[in-house]
Amino acid sequence: MPQPPRPEDFRSPLHGPGLTARLGVWLAAAFLVCFVTGVVSHLQQDPVAGLVLPTGPAWGYRVTQGLHVVTGTASLPLLLAKMYAAYPRLFERPLLGGPLRALERLATGVLVASAFFLLLSGLVNVAQWYAVLGFGFRQAHFALAWVAVGAIATHVAIKLPVIRDALTAPLEDPADRARTGLR
Repeated sequence: MPQPPRPEDFRSPLHGPGLTARLGVWLAAAFLVCFVTGVVSHLQQDPVAGLVLPTGPAWGYRVTQGLHVVTGTASLPLLLAKMYAAYPRLFERPLLGGPLRALERLATGVLVASAFFLLLSGLVNVAQWYAVLGFGFRQAHFALAWVAVGAIATHVAIKLPVIRDALTAPLEDPADRARTGLR
């Protein structure tokens, strides 16, 4: 029976923590813009008692929605690139290990699932392909945005030492790897 690959089997610098952390910063920034503009939009459409947002000028809503759609659309290739960069970590053993490792795996699973749901359902909504959804888009999108933000916060809190080290270290030069014969 073939054995699953190990993280050290992936030698490309595209799978390193440096690139993964940098992609994560860009992805988190895009998600933050999407989240803030989405909350503003939600509060304008469904005001909360005692918290009334101004509805004018009309171009303000267009700007927030434009930012929401543009950063959401840009998040999809960023998410795919980050998933590719972090892919070898799926093969780390033990799968769960201690409580912190189990929490990391759970938060990552929730984060990936909610991020893909938000981005794909948002694209379906922009395309106005409502027959595919079969549920209340605005309510589900808004609720999962809170789940995604919580999962991002948990993920960053758990991975902060790794993120800090990866962002302060220089990125690996692929030319150096080619000269040494590594793939």
